[in-house]
Amino acid sequence: MYLFDYLGAFYFWIAISIIRVIRAQEPPTFKDILSGKNKYNFNDPIDKGAYGIKLKMIGFIVTGIILHLIVKSGI
Repeated sequence: MYLFDYLGAFYFWIAISIIRVIRAQEPPTFKDILSGKNKYNFNDPIDKGAYGIKLKMIGFIVTGIILHLIVKSGI
């Protein structure tokens, strides 16, 4: 399941980077998104687990949508 962690972090990083570029702010690094820097309370293991599940869900759903579009297009 680490694949979906990395894919979710990648998609989340792209979305946050686009939003921050539009707002003229410095975008975060991929490592910060993957590790969850300033995204959850590090002292709370439930919050850390929820962030991990969030990345997995983003990775699974977005990858599923991309694969669905590829299959439907007939490529």
